[in-house]
Amino acid sequence: MKNMYVSITGIGTRLGSKQESASELARAFKSNDKDRTRYLKKNGFERLVVSKFADSEEFYSLSAEAIHEAIARSGINLKDIKFLYSGLACPVESRFLPGFARDISERVGLEGICSVDMGRGCVASMQALQVASDRLERMRCDGEYGAGIILGGENSSLVIDPNDQATSIIFSSGVAAAVVSNYGPMKHIVKKVACRNLSRKDLVDAGHSSNEMPGLIDSMVVKNPLLTGGREFFKMDGDKVYEFAAKHACKISLGLLGLSKVPEGAYIIPHQASPKALDSFIELNGLNAEDVYTEGARTIGNTSSATTLFGLADVQEKMEGREIILMPFGSGPSVGAVYLASLK
Repeated sequence: MKNMYVSITGIGTRLGSKQESASELARAFKSNDKDRTRYLKKNGFERLVVSKFADSEEFYSLSAEAIHEAIARSGINLKDIKFLYSGLACPVESRFLPGFARDISERVGLEGICSVDMGRGCVASMQALQVASDRLERMRCDGEYGAGIILGGENSSLVIDPNDQATSIIFSSGVAAAVVSNYGPMKHIVKKVACRNLSRKDLVDAGHSSNEMPGLIDSMVVKNPLLTGGREFFKMDGDKVYEFAAKHACKISLGLLGLSKVPEGAYIIPHQASPKALDSFIELNGLNAEDVYTEGARTIGNTSSATTLFGLADVQEKMEGREIILMPFGSGPSVGAVYLASLK
């Protein structure tokens, strides 16, 4: 008899092939070798290699590869895939319209399925997971088996200013695809998923002043070039983002799950904002470093809406038997939480 749960059953990932070490990128800001070494160590960038798309690479092609990998890993039949929800951090090609989801569905042989572009920002792929999980639960209640695909990704080459020290050494270009199903082989099931754009009350409950809301909204911004008349880069107020990530994101994520603390033995995969922010995230929330994933931020960088899927792909096999909590957060400010319960 088939399982009657909802689970992430396969993940595929791809990074851009144009890669530069953080040390090389830092030369633009720190010409002195000692200053550069000190800067890299202070920020946890010693092993970081930033990926961008080469001129010959296309986001559609890498997305198709990630989707095919996810399907192969899942063991799900292609005919059982009913939908594709795309949650990308920002426009990934030179055009805004038509939508990405329909085009990529057709490219991978899924023409005719329900294909929807979700929100923007670093939480977008988990917003896609929330909708996907709800849909699969309804199908399960009706006795219908099936699966869907969620996508997260970033083409930072389009929106990152190479001369901006706050962003040029953090963000990488990549895409992650996951198959979500209500049947098939399962190691972890989706126990609960919740995402929201935060209100002033959310910030106050988490310890922020309501007066900080305008500053947080403007702390991560990409203006619309159609309205400004020129190329626009992603702008980030590092201090405000760091404080929110380190002090408040964990508490808010737990609140979305109805929890006051991290369950004993659970493993956390937070948004891979930066090594420094994650070190403070661990310290200020009283967490054990071995129970929190930080390897992505230290090695491949911040892939925006794909970071938690990259992290899950990296550790899921090793975490068999443990509960996992995904904690994406980003511009808006927005926060998400995904509770993956072990079947063992």
